[in-house]
Amino acid sequence: MTGQKLTSHEVRDSSRLSEHLLLLQVVSASKSVGTTSRSRPTNHRLGRKSEQKLTRSSRRNPCACGRTKDQDCAFNDTTVFCHNSPLPDQFQWRGHTWFSHKRDCGHTGSCKLFKPFPPKGQQQPRRILRFNKSWRSRLRKWTALHREVMATPVFEQCTLEQLRQVNRCEKQGLLLVAVLQKVVVAEPQHRRYLTAVKLKLKKLAYTCDDLDAFACNHLGHDLIQEVQS
Repeated sequence: MTGQKLTSHEVRDSSRLSEHLLLLQVVSASKSVGTTSRSRPTNHRLGRKSEQKLTRSSRRNPCACGRTKDQDCAFNDTTVFCHNSPLPDQFQWRGHTWFSHKRDCGHTGSCKLFKPFPPKGQQQPRRILRFNKSWRSRLRKWTALHREVMATPVFEQCTLEQLRQVNRCEKQGLLLVAVLQKVVVAEPQHRRYLTAVKLKLKKLAYTCDDLDAFACNHLGHDLIQEVQS
């Protein structure tokens, strides 16, 4: 069976139709994968920030300078444009401290720009606490002293120096806790040392209570003072 021969006009129309269908397929494919300029991904966070419009001064929304009659001033939660501003370079408004950032700005060139944070020239550098490593050797010495104190025999068999070591260990441990608390503020990764020292002091407190009872019952007043000194 022989096919029917197409005329020149029919061939031209069929080629145009195929080109049109191919173009539609390319456009639909680009939309599906998001490659066209109209389907570019947007930053929703930036979009929300830009949506916060400036509020013009009015009777219901007075400016920080108190202007309510006109709409020259404009503001939102992060910006204040005050027209012919009588405001100082720093003031309190809506629960925040506002700082002057720029003068002679705005469309008219007669506005002051205020922000709820100081400009770069007035920002205080962040203080970084740094400690030397002497607290490590202090911790090792106290740990050795605590081990020695906890291994002492009953108080009746202890010397006066051994009894003094018990109270001395507790006092040094409390001072060490104060140092480690400052270290943890600057370097939180050392918190485990602070926790360990507090746990050892808690166990040592029971020994100190027993020593106080022993001193009151078996030692004279002078020896109690020597032990606690």
